[in-house]
Amino acid sequence: MIRVDFLGSPGVGKTSLYKELLRDKNKCFSSIDSIKRVLALDYLTKKSNLNYKEQLAKFILFSNYLFKPLEFKALNKVIHRASYDILFEDKTIIQEFLNTVLLGINFVEKDPLLNLMGIEWFFDTLKIAVLVEKNNLNKIALFDESLSQKVFGVTYLKNGYYEKQVEKYFLSLIPPKVLIHCDLHTEEIFNRIRKRKKIIPEHRNISEQELKEIIKIQRNVANVGSLILKDRGVKVVTLNMEDSIDININKIHGAIKTYFGGENCAECKYC
Repeated sequence: MIRVDFLGSPGVGKTSLYKELLRDKNKCFSSIDSIKRVLALDYLTKKSNLNYKEQLAKFILFSNYLFKPLEFKALNKVIHRASYDILFEDKTIIQEFLNTVLLGINFVEKDPLLNLMGIEWFFDTLKIAVLVEKNNLNKIALFDESLSQKVFGVTYLKNGYYEKQVEKYFLSLIPPKVLIHCDLHTEEIFNRIRKRKKIIPEHRNISEQELKEIIKIQRNVANVGSLILKDRGVKVVTLNMEDSIDININKIHGAIKTYFGGENCAECKYC
């Protein structure tokens, strides 16, 4: 299974592009919700000696949405169990990364509630990412709120604090195969944020100037992260989010073609 991460300043337009990619006629990419279901069913099918809770979860998930109200709970239980098996088995591999994350949130200057929220969202994403990395199914898993993107939730973004932390984060991060780096001018991101109905906690109750400074830092974080991951061998495609969605979708497909060596997406074994 191939992991494709999005990375960009909050408000740059990642989610809109993500949704369009999932609607794309080529159907190359799988959403995280569909990937979670695939991973859970694969885990339950391969595991021997299922306990009664796992047998019940398998029945619910194989029932083709007959028990829809129970499916979400069963799915999360299986993902939780499956990811823990891998995390504890391979904990030495990700120990440096986890230590880096813990150091990043250990700043008393940062709101403790934001710290806890950042940890929770980070860990939820980590569990899915490690399962994707270990799975051999021919799927491309598209992560909007990716492990790369979670740097914003577990780093104290203040000049003089974040620079070394961001470098350590991306040097120890479990790298994706492909990174979609979304960028846009600071003023345009600012304008988009002001028009949004839903504003992330870090962007609330601050002045316009403070918001612009945060956006500049977030853009720099994304730029540094993309350069480090490129040096680590990740296929990075940088998008100008002023371009049309169609242009950027074509660039992403081009990056996938280049990475897998196919002349077009239809010839890629993952499409």
